[in-house]
Amino acid sequence: MRILKAILRATLVAIILSLLQSLPASADIPHIDFRPEAPRTAGPVADGSLLGRGRVTWNGPHEGFRLWLEGGQDAGDYRLALTSPGGTGLPLRVRIETDEPATAEDAGRGLRILSSQNSVNFRIVTDGHQEASPGMWRLLIGASTVLSL
Repeated sequence: MRILKAILRATLVAIILSLLQSLPASADIPHIDFRPEAPRTAGPVADGSLLGRGRVTWNGPHEGFRLWLEGGQDAGDYRLALTSPGGTGLPLRVRIETDEPATAEDAGRGLRILSSQNSVNFRIVTDGHQEASPGMWRLLIGASTVLSL
């Protein structure tokens, strides 16, 4: 059990590092903050299980944000099937959620969030009931602003 917890903790650290490496240093893009939830053990995972919370922020003029996921196979509207490096274990299906009005876009992998607020919150959750195997998954979260509709 301790080994599984350590593996899942390493998975979350890998996600954070992936996020930090994927963010350009430019001042003309939104800023993304992401906090993973506590590590999970391998086994059954319910639909909508929280993997992490995030916030995208932009202080300039805008009419909304675009958020998208990368790092896995496209699994439909703003959903991905992640596989661990080397293809070991079962894929982990994830999706983006937000409480703001949003529509699917970016070839099904992203959300357009309609909000002129300086920041909006989002969540990364499991997509569907599934069996999680021990492993590490790389997930990249991208963001841009919507300047006009």
